[in-house]
Amino acid sequence: MYIPGADTQRLQEVVINSKASTYCYWFAKNIQGADIQRLQEVVIAGKVAVLCYRFALNVTGADIKRLQEVVVSSKNKSLIAEFTEDFKANKGQ
Repeated sequence: MYIPGADTQRLQEVVINSKASTYCYWFAKNIQGADIQRLQEVVIAGKVAVLCYRFALNVTGADIKRLQEVVVSSKNKSLIAEFTEDFKANKGQ
């Protein structure tokens, strides 16, 4: 998504500084030119396994292995199984 005239870098700084994992995920997924690595750090630090799963699945350039660690550490068997299936299917295994 690109909004003509918007200062996306300034908006991104506000989102990152808020430490709001949900908004960082949304920004990374939807805003063209977003700093995926910086936004991802906030999501990982928030330790919300579902957001880490969604980030890994939907954001190009995501560090799958780091996000996977949050999912695994959640011990949510259902989410771990879903994560495994989605990434297995994406790799054609």
